[in-house]
Amino acid sequence: MNDKLYLNLTHGINEAWIRIGARGIKKGDGYWPGIVRKLGPKDETGKRPYWAK
Repeated sequence: MNDKLYLNLTHGINEAWIRIGARGIKKGDGYWPGIVRKLGPKDETGKRPYWAK
């Protein structure tokens, strides 16, 4: 398997997990108010830090 294909596949899988996680986090907002706001948006490089600064 070439590296570019592998990277694209893992990126897609990671994005899917992030989306699934985001749904769970939004639902968990009732248990931990403000958790959604604490999660950082993607930065200029396109990476998503876990916590907003």
